[in-house]
Amino acid sequence: EVNNDLLAEEVWTPHVAKAELWKMSGHYAHYKDKMFIWTQDDQEWGLKAMNCPMHIQIYRFRPRSYKDLPVRYAEFGTNFRREQSGELHGLSRVWAFTMDDHHFMVKPDQIQDEVVRIIKACFRVYDLFGFTPQVKLATKPEDSMGAPELWHKAEEALEKALGVAGLEFTLKEGDGAFYGPKIDIYVTDSMGRQWQLTTIQVDFFMPENFSMKYTDENGQPQQPVMIHFAILGSFERFMSVIIEHFGGNLPFWLAPDQVRILPITDKQSEYAKAILTDLTSAGIHAEIDSEGTLNKRVRNAEKEKVATIIVVGDKEVVAREVNVRGKGNLKLEEFLKQAREANLRRRNL
Repeated sequence: EVNNDLLAEEVWTPHVAKAELWKMSGHYAHYKDKMFIWTQDDQEWGLKAMNCPMHIQIYRFRPRSYKDLPVRYAEFGTNFRREQSGELHGLSRVWAFTMDDHHFMVKPDQIQDEVVRIIKACFRVYDLFGFTPQVKLATKPEDSMGAPELWHKAEEALEKALGVAGLEFTLKEGDGAFYGPKIDIYVTDSMGRQWQLTTIQVDFFMPENFSMKYTDENGQPQQPVMIHFAILGSFERFMSVIIEHFGGNLPFWLAPDQVRILPITDKQSEYAKAILTDLTSAGIHAEIDSEGTLNKRVRNAEKEKVATIIVVGDKEVVAREVNVRGKGNLKLEEFLKQAREANLRRRNL
């Protein structure tokens, strides 16, 4: 949905590329220590640590006009980064991870509008999880590529976009990527810890390295600017953040186990199956547990962080109701309506 709102085309690119590609992008010189590089049949290869060089190749596949820009790519892709063994930690720091990576190719006069749209999309996502974002602007690091005047231009473009979006920010001197400054957006979890999720980078340098071009209104070749960003970043890290943020009790719309149906005895099994069918048809993940005592099944559902527990006995069968733990009895149709609405509106039941 977010990609549709951003008008981004979803693509898929290979996991492996020849070292020449990483040399051209600058990753080989500036990021090699964190890449998986090997030689096979006298050819050097590398697992992709970033998707940008691949997306550039898609852009370069055919000539581009100023009328084509912005060109927007999005990829739910796997990336591989060789972190030191001491840096690996649970889901939050891993060697292979999935990222919602985006690369938008724009004209210089489109940077501000695109960055503002991206920021607004990020904030819509954060609002779903109840996060309050904090914004930081990271500038030119010591190990960098490109002319200082281009760095200044890129930093100025990001600062102006933050101003238009009406956001306050703090400066992180020297903490940008080697190929461009970036906006880092942090969220604070329920335990008061800060996590960096979104990164938005304006890059004048990689388009130059790859000789990316578009034809302007006068038929002259011009170089586009590339905006790199990911909203959630590593999905694995994001899952670890929200699991701990919610203490494992994920909101109804997000929970992997949304409803557990507990018939008191076997006599209610047919009614329980009918409820299961209705919930499944409504796109709600539900299951029946009829093994063991009712108290044990309730405890198991609570321990497994099931979002909603419903109990059905003879009374519920006759009245076409469900007993929702913590809420009391509801008509089955009303419960189905509330569950569908919670899924649709992305909120708790």
